[in-house]
Amino acid sequence: MKNRNQYTIWGVGALIGLLLIGWLGAYLYASGDNLYAGIKLLDRVAFEVSRNYVEEVNPKDLVYAGIRGMLKILDPHTQFFEQKQYKELMIGTHGKYSGVGMVIGLREKVLTVISPFEGGPAYKAGIQAGDMVIKIEEEPTKGITTQEAATKLRGPKGTKVSLTVKREGVDEPLEFSLIRDIITIKSVPYAGIVANGVGYVRLSRFSENAEEEIREALKRVGKEAQKGLILDLRNNPGGLLSQAVDVSDLFLPKGKLVVYTKGRLKGQNRRFYSKFPPLFGDKPLIILVNRGSASASEIISGAVQDWDRGLILGTRTFGKGSVQTVLKPGRGTPFEGTALKITTAKWYIPSGRCIQKEERAEEDTTQEEQKEVFKTQGGRTVYGGGGVTPDVIFELPKLNRLELELSRKGVFFDFAIDYTAKHKHLKRGFKVTDQMMVEFKEFLREKDFYYTSKAERQLEDLEKSLKEIEYNSHTEKIIGELRSKVLAAKEKEFDNSLDYIKMGIKREIVSKLWGEEAVYEEFVIRSDKQVQRAVEILETPGEYEKFLGL
Repeated sequence: MKNRNQYTIWGVGALIGLLLIGWLGAYLYASGDNLYAGIKLLDRVAFEVSRNYVEEVNPKDLVYAGIRGMLKILDPHTQFFEQKQYKELMIGTHGKYSGVGMVIGLREKVLTVISPFEGGPAYKAGIQAGDMVIKIEEEPTKGITTQEAATKLRGPKGTKVSLTVKREGVDEPLEFSLIRDIITIKSVPYAGIVANGVGYVRLSRFSENAEEEIREALKRVGKEAQKGLILDLRNNPGGLLSQAVDVSDLFLPKGKLVVYTKGRLKGQNRRFYSKFPPLFGDKPLIILVNRGSASASEIISGAVQDWDRGLILGTRTFGKGSVQTVLKPGRGTPFEGTALKITTAKWYIPSGRCIQKEERAEEDTTQEEQKEVFKTQGGRTVYGGGGVTPDVIFELPKLNRLELELSRKGVFFDFAIDYTAKHKHLKRGFKVTDQMMVEFKEFLREKDFYYTSKAERQLEDLEKSLKEIEYNSHTEKIIGELRSKVLAAKEKEFDNSLDYIKMGIKREIVSKLWGEEAVYEEFVIRSDKQVQRAVEILETPGEYEKFLGL
C-alpha cells in the first residue's frame, strides 16, 4: 500500500500536467521555464503508471491525491476542493449546515480550533480556541487538511462524532463526544445597552450580510451609546475581505486606508479605503479580541488601532494575514466544480504591519527581537510579527480541572435538560438555590461523573515510583494518609468553584428556556469580566483618553 501511495502522488502530478498543458504549456515553453520539462516528465510517469501498475487505478483518485500532495509544500491556507467540498466552503459565507459548529485551521501543521460558534455543539461542550484536534473518530489527524477534517465533522443532525483534543496547560488529552446540529450562520447575534450610555454589539463572523447586520445594530443602539460602544470580535474567525472593509467603513473617517495587499503579481497589489462618512465615528470605541479573533477581525482591529480611532482590549489575536483567491482550474473538464483556494498575497494594515504569524521563529533570536516596531497615526508604538496586540491586555482566568471537566463533558447542558423537564415553572431572573445544588450533585452521581485532580495524578505517579523501589506496610500507610488528604482537598474544589458551577447551571437553563439573546442579557452584559473592564474604561473620566495617549 505504501508503494501504491508513492506512485499515486507522482502519477497525479502527471495527470495534472495533462490538464494544464492546454493553456500553460505554450507560455512555459516559450519562456524556457523548467516547469514545462517537469510537466512532460509527469505526463510520462502518469502514462507508465496507467499502463503498467499492477492494479487498475482510478484517474480521479490519482488526480485529487496528487494535487493535495503538491499543495502540502505550500502554506496551510492553500487548498484544493472537490465539488462537494467547494460547496461546503461556500457555506462559510452564507446559508446553514449540520455539524459541530467550529472553525478549524492548521497551526504548524496541527489541526487547531480557531473558534467555536456560539451556541453550537462544540461551544456548549467547552471546546476552546487553540485546542489542537489530534483525533476525529479515533483516527489521528496528522497530515489531514482542514477540508478533510470539515467533511468528517459535518453530518446529519443528531449523529455523534468523537474528538480528542490537546489543550495548552492541560497534561492529558481531552475526549469529547459531540452531537451534530443545524448551524445557522448569523453575523450579529446580539446588540444592546450594557450600561448607562454604553452600547454593545457582538459581531460573531463576517458573512456576506455582516455589514448590513451591524449597520442595523448600530442604528438601534448608537443613539443611546453616548459614552461609547463596545464591539465584540472575540472568537470571530473572519470571513470576506470585502465585509471587513465595509464594516471598518462604519467607524473610520471617510478616505482612510483600511488595509492593503501585496503579492507577486501586480493585480494582487490593492489598497482599500473607507468610502463613506462613518455611522459611528464620533464617540469612543473599544474592540474586544482574543486568540480566536482572526483574519477580517484583525483587519478591523488593526485599522482602528493604527488610526487611533479606538482601543483594543483582550489578548493577542490569532495572526492570519494572508489573502486567498479561489480559482476554478477544472472548468470545462470532467473535473468541473472543483476549486483551488490559493494564497496570492499578504495583507497589511495602515501602519505597515503584516499580521501574519510566522510558523517558525528563528531559534537564535528572542521573541522581542523578532518584533517589528511600528507607529500609529498618533505616535503610539505597536508591533508586527503575528496578530494584533491589544492596547489593554486583559486575560480571563483559566479553568481548574473540575471546571474543565464539567464543561468538557457537557454536564451543565445535560443537567439543564433534565432540570427543566422536572421544573416547568421557572421564570427569568431565577437564582440557583441550595436545593438546585443538591439536585445537581445527585445528577453527577447518577451520571457517574468523575475526574482526576492534579494532586491525584501526582499521587499515582508517586505510588508507581515507590513500588519500583520499595513498597512495604509503612509506605502503604503513608500513601493511604496522603490519599485521604488528596480526596478531602478534592471535595473542597467543588466549594471553591461554586460560583462557576452556579453560573454554568444558570447559563444553560437560560439558553434552554429563553434562547441566545437571554444569555447575552443575563451573562455577557452583567458578568463578562472583559466587557465590564471595557465599561469601566468608558465610564471613568479620562481613562479612555489616557490609553490612547490623548
